Amino acid sequence: MRNSHQSLRDTAAVRTFGLTFHSPSRLSWPAPGWDQLIHATQGSLTVDTERGTWIVAAHRGLWMPSGEAHEIHVRGPAAMRSVYFRARAARALPRHCCAVNVTALLHELIVRAVDLGALDRTIPAQRRLAAVLLDEVRALPDVPLQLPLPLDPRAAKAANLLLADPAGGLTPKVARESGASVRTLERLFPAEAGIPLGTWIRRMRLLHALRLLADGESVTVVAAE
Repeated sequence: MRNSHQSLRDTAAVRTFGLTFHSPSRLSWPAPGWDQLIHATQGSLTVDTERGTWIVAAHRGLWMPSGEAHEIHVRGPAAMRSVYFRARAARALPRHCCAVNVTALLHELIVRAVDLGALDRTIPAQRRLAAVLLDEVRALPDVPLQLPLPLDPRAAKAANLLLADPAGGLTPKVARESGASVRTLERLFPAEAGIPLGTWIRRMRLLHALRLLADGESVTVVAAE
C-alpha cells in the first residue's frame, strides 16, 4: 500500500514552497518535472541562470520552466512563495524564463496554496483552486527584468566586473582586466547578450536600483549607488 506522502505526490495538481529570509541567503531548489513560478512577497530576489540574471522585486514573479538550472540569492530581509505545476501544464507561457507582474488576485491565490502546502486534484475545492491559479498564471504579462549574460569569456568577465561596480561603467581598467578592448566588447555584447553594451549597462543600473528600492533603501541612497 502506498503511504500518504506517495499518494499526495501522485495526485498533487500544484506543489508549493515558501521561505522567509532574515539574512543573506543562497539556495537552489530543483523540481524535475515541474514548472515553477517564483513570487517575491517581500524584499527582492536575484535569480541566476546560465543565460542571465533576473531581479524579482516584491509583487513580481519569475516563470521558471522545468529543467532550467538556477540559483536564488537574497541580500537582506525577503519572503518568497513558489508554486509548482506539472511540466507544460501552463502551455501559454514560454519554455524559457520570463519575469512577470503578479496580480493582486494571483498573489492571494499563491499565498492560499502555500498555506495548504499542496493542492490535491482528488479534493474538489483544491482542484478548483488549482484551476483558477493556473488560469491566472496563463494570463500573466511578462516584463523586461532580465539582464542577459554573455558567454564569451572576455565579455563575461567584463559583465562580472560591471556588476561588481554598477556605478563605475566601462572604464579602460575594466576592458584591460577582461582581456579585450572597449571596441571588442562593444562588438561582443550585441552578439552575445542580444543588446548593445550601452543598453546592457543602463539596464544593469536600472535593475540594481529596483533591487535596492525593494530592499527598503531610500531614493537618495539609490541615486548615489
